[in-house]
Amino acid sequence: MKFKRILAMAITLVMLLASVEMTVSAASDNARRLTIDMTAKTGALKQGAAGFLYGLGANDVPTTNTLTPIKPKVTVQKAPEGLQHPNGDCLRIAEGFIESGGEQVQIYMQDYYGQWSYENTGIAMYEQVVRPQVPLNRDHPYSANMVYIPFNEPDQI
Repeated sequence: MKFKRILAMAITLVMLLASVEMTVSAASDNARRLTIDMTAKTGALKQGAAGFLYGLGANDVPTTNTLTPIKPKVTVQKAPEGLQHPNGDCLRIAEGFIESGGEQVQIYMQDYYGQWSYENTGIAMYEQVVRPQVPLNRDHPYSANMVYIPFNEPDQI
């Protein structure tokens, strides 16, 4: 139901933008105008930005039948055996996600830690967290679809 409401709002916005000429004014006497022709065909919808941030709880949650029509490309999930979230382990969701058409599982490696803003005790401790993750990901059947994100929001961490 929520998806239908969002879709309806998006269609309404596109129709509104198609009927309004958009202009951009410069701060000089030579004002510039940008006109967008919303009737021009640019090709098929690519859905390249479709994805999730911690959107998958377990394998087949949500189901393949739910995921396939929205054509997700990327999901960001917690590290293997991570403590920060109760579910959504990257290795447990990979099979269902890839079989639903997903292409990339990004692994927030720091999400192994249980607390935010991560138990930062230095790089030596972080290496102890990262080292066991790498073979688990490397040996997974979908390892070619795994992308390591070693630092999540690295400012001040």
